[in-house]
Amino acid sequence: MVESYDYEQKFIERGASQEEIALIQALQERKISQLSIASHTSIGSVRILEDRSFHRLIDAYNFNRKIVLALIGIVLVVITLTLFKISRDITSPIKQLIEAERQVAKGKLETKVNFKSQDEFQELGDAFNKKTEALRRIEKEHEQLDSSKEQFLSITS
Repeated sequence: MVESYDYEQKFIERGASQEEIALIQALQERKISQLSIASHTSIGSVRILEDRSFHRLIDAYNFNRKIVLALIGIVLVVITLTLFKISRDITSPIKQLIEAERQVAKGKLETKVNFKSQDEFQELGDAFNKKTEALRRIEKEHEQLDSSKEQFLSITS
């Protein structure tokens, strides 16, 4: 407003009429009004841009959240399948060995286990097969001794 007063003084000094001064004041007020409208429009535009930016951030966050959750789900499925396979790889040879032991306990000394792994289970299976082979030899020797004993007793009696 001080600036407006200075303009008025200059126009009065140059001999401007009251009508011209009123016109200049009206033009200044119109200019101020336009600037005010323009600033409100700019502020509104900034708010709109701010809202759009905020919504874009929210959308990006939600998208990234979905991707992270999907990745976590995939990792959990892979871990579950891996643990299932490892569990099966461990329990399957043990179940086979238990079943083979039951067969040997029933007297089926020809029972063998066949593990195709290159680990401790194969070593255990090989040891089991050697023990059953040794039991078969002992049983044959025992049968031969019984046969020899019967022959000896039949000769001596």
